[in-house]
Amino acid sequence: FQKVTQNIVNSIQKELGYVGGLLLFIDKEKGMIYPAAVTETDLTQKALKLLPKKMNEYSSVFAKDNTLDSQAVKEGKIKIGQGFEEFISPPVPKLVCQGINKLLRVKSIVAVPIFSEDEVIGVIDFVLDKEKEKISKREIEIMNSLADQTGIVARNLKLFEQIKKAN
Repeated sequence: FQKVTQNIVNSIQKELGYVGGLLLFIDKEKGMIYPAAVTETDLTQKALKLLPKKMNEYSSVFAKDNTLDSQAVKEGKIKIGQGFEEFISPPVPKLVCQGINKLLRVKSIVAVPIFSEDEVIGVIDFVLDKEKEKISKREIEIMNSLADQTGIVARNLKLFEQIKKAN
């Protein structure tokens, strides 16, 4: 599953030409949202070094936090903002988010909820180097399609694991 999610976020940069992507999943039992994968480029690796701790050590209670990522999960709607501080702070400190924005030259981020069987299971943050006003409807449709495909993949992998256990 980790390999698949990594390929998904890497394709955001390689195939779509965006700065990159961040994929977060929710754990409904714990009520937490946590990062699962981030685009792997030299630049994103430098950005990750700005974090006080490793990316996979961050999580947040999505019911309590008011980030755009949590709003996208709770409402099941796309959210658009201008920087990481709107999406992942807290738990990531605001100044660190601003440093990452500057390093990556972030101008906008689009949080697209991931659905699996009519239920939101996570969110993909598409990181762009253009203002939100310049994002086309076609680009939003492509982002939505990738999030939908991610939900299908997640469901299929879950079913595969269940079949594997049953056998």
